[in-house]
Amino acid sequence: MAAKKTTKPSAKTTKAQKSREVQKAPEATKAPKAPLTEHQQKILAKWQSLYSKAKSLETQPYNMKVKYEKETGIEHKLLGWGYIIDNKNDRLEVLFQDGIKYLISNYK
Repeated sequence: MAAKKTTKPSAKTTKAQKSREVQKAPEATKAPKAPLTEHQQKILAKWQSLYSKAKSLETQPYNMKVKYEKETGIEHKLLGWGYIIDNKNDRLEVLFQDGIKYLISNYK
């Protein structure tokens, strides 16, 4: 009796089989947000009041090479609208909806 010849499936077959098998990625579920602390609530309330008054403020797009004045509004590409609380040595303390962030200005 002749022994059966077993062949290993070719790489093409394996790829074809894999392409037929549709695997769905698990749906991304967002973790529930933790309740805001009292401090975070105060910051958010201050941001909301400033944002509602923003129509009367001149808002500039943020650019790290530009010098900014204290108490002006800026529009950041990722962080959104922010209000400059302080400017010390070209370090901006900016209130965004997510909280206070520190940005560079007048960079050369």
